Amino acid sequence: MSAAQPEPTAWGAPEHQLAQPGAPGHGVQDRVAPAASALSVSNLVVEYPGRRRGSRVRVIEDVSFELAPGETLALVGESGSGKSTIGNTVLGLVPPAAGSIVLNGRDVSNVPVKRRGSIATQLQAIFQDPYGSLNPSMRVGDILAEPLWASKQATRAEARARVEELLRRVGLPADAAGRYPAAFSGGQRQRLAIARAVSVNPSVVICDEPTSALDVSTQGAVLELLAELQTSLNVAYLFITHDLALVRSFADRVAVLRKGRIVEQGVATEVCDHPKELYTRALMSATPVPDPAIQRQRRASRVAVLAQLRASEGLVAE
Repeated sequence: MSAAQPEPTAWGAPEHQLAQPGAPGHGVQDRVAPAASALSVSNLVVEYPGRRRGSRVRVIEDVSFELAPGETLALVGESGSGKSTIGNTVLGLVPPAAGSIVLNGRDVSNVPVKRRGSIATQLQAIFQDPYGSLNPSMRVGDILAEPLWASKQATRAEARARVEELLRRVGLPADAAGRYPAAFSGGQRQRLAIARAVSVNPSVVICDEPTSALDVSTQGAVLELLAELQTSLNVAYLFITHDLALVRSFADRVAVLRKGRIVEQGVATEVCDHPKELYTRALMSATPVPDPAIQRQRRASRVAVLAQLRASEGLVAE
């Protein structure tokens, strides 16, 4: 006799019963320590396969940082500095070669892929492209309810109510649940991606360039939404960006990356206003400003700083 099939929801996805703590499959059975930070990364090393057979290329070297509950830590650096690689490693998409990743007191550095789903309620992500991060063949209601079903956190009625609440919180109408992602603008899709990320009340969200694909006015609205949700949910953000000007106003602390290493780390306003490292000063001088005169000064300053940086590394200026 075959088992009864789960009842579909109003959007066509199956219903699951609410999981109980201690039930089979609930939680990750890994090494547990008292949780002082929401996320702790220690001496992280990441390597990719090299061009020659058996060779390895080290792309992240001895990176360490702490992320407290309700805090925003920004990872900043130019393209290729390793920002997204660190985010993907924390998410389990890239395996670490060495070091540890501790989430809420639990070491998740080497959790097998088959068991990553059991920590998904604690760790979520918002990606850069709001067009590619949502399944175009699913209705919005299913997209937002899927994490609840996958983690067995809600029944059909509970999921429906939760979806309506999520849409309200991100500033979208309740009837958006019955539409497909193609019916929404880029900013609205990013709001949907944010709603999906916070649907399971995670303690940490990896924000990988979440505003870079949006226009300036929409960027402000999305950042304001993220700040509001952080205040109400006490969620911590690992915020990956190349924009130091944005970091100054949005992040609590910042870690500046160059060639896979953290070269400077501290309070965001202090690092942005009084950078100690030449590389950080070069990044700050690259930030555009509307005043043409100040912009010319910044260009000249950047040229001088880059020359100093090359000289300190024994390189010939171009």
